[in-house]
Amino acid sequence: MDNSDYVVVFSSAGSQIEANHIAETLINKKLAACVSILP
Repeated sequence: MDNSDYVVVFSSAGSQIEANHIAETLINKKLAACVSILP
């Protein structure tokens, strides 16, 4: 992906634990610059 290409992704998770796991994985693999988890 070119540095000028940005996307916003909305997703759902079955639990807070799953949401945290997804967020940490995306950040650790540098697939996301930031992640917001909403209730």
